Amino acid sequence: MVRTGDFFVERITKGDRLMNEKRYTEIGSNYRFFLRWRHAAFAADLVVLWGMASLCISAYKASFPLLGIIPLLASPIGIFLWMADMRTRDIYRAIVEEGKDLEGEARGPYTKLHEIGIPKDAPLLKRFLSQSWALNGLFWGTSVALAIVGILLLVFPITG
Repeated sequence: MVRTGDFFVERITKGDRLMNEKRYTEIGSNYRFFLRWRHAAFAADLVVLWGMASLCISAYKASFPLLGIIPLLASPIGIFLWMADMRTRDIYRAIVEEGKDLEGEARGPYTKLHEIGIPKDAPLLKRFLSQSWALNGLFWGTSVALAIVGILLLVFPITG
């Protein structure tokens, strides 16, 4: 910072500009990385459902007496994926915020992402209509549904 009269003027050197460019590039890499984690968690939940259904069909054909154990054991996986996604969301928001700060007055893609993001203190209906709540519903819904199916299959066994 250089003082000129009553104002401070920030000198941006070539090295500072290069460092900011590197930080911006790293922010972009991290943004894409954690976005892929969200997609992977969604896919993992569907794979668990498919695998559990396939295993249940095979167990039914083999007349496995405790068929309900399979969905019951698979039921917590949705909760684990939800917990991982909650952490990913915090990191994701921090990355967008840092990118927005680096853009400053230039108003680049991170500023736009920040503007369209739904704040944590937004009204319930607005938060409900979001990707995060859709994933919450999928992860929790999968876990609850599998637990209910597992319990029902143990209480009311079906025989082949």
